[in-house]
Amino acid sequence: MREYQIDNLIAISGSFVIVLTITLLVLRSWRRAFEAQHELRRQIIDKMTPEEITRIVSGADGARAVEALTGGGESGPSGAIGRGVILLLIGGGLGVAAAMSHLPLVGVAGMIAFASGLGQLVIAVLMKRERQA
Repeated sequence: MREYQIDNLIAISGSFVIVLTITLLVLRSWRRAFEAQHELRRQIIDKMTPEEITRIVSGADGARAVEALTGGGESGPSGAIGRGVILLLIGGGLGVAAAMSHLPLVGVAGMIAFASGLGQLVIAVLMKRERQA
């Protein structure tokens, strides 16, 4: 192998290890946060009496209160929008990195992330439109 090929291989491998490590750390912290939220919701629901639950559900914002207690809001359009924006930013960053380092594989990864972000945004729009109908 030529020297520049070895340098590119080292750069790609190092970048992959760094991205993988950061991804695992972020996923681990998200998992802990979601587990803590789930436990808090479970404890709140366990301490409520049937009368309190009936009063909350029959109130003006009963559907929103139930959604907040059960955690149904995270899978809605706002979650898809957040994921879409993050994927768009990652795709753009990888595209810039590919242009600066002349590494086409990083550019391909950026295009995949960008396309995934656009897909998430389309899903968010469709979900929002469906809920309003």
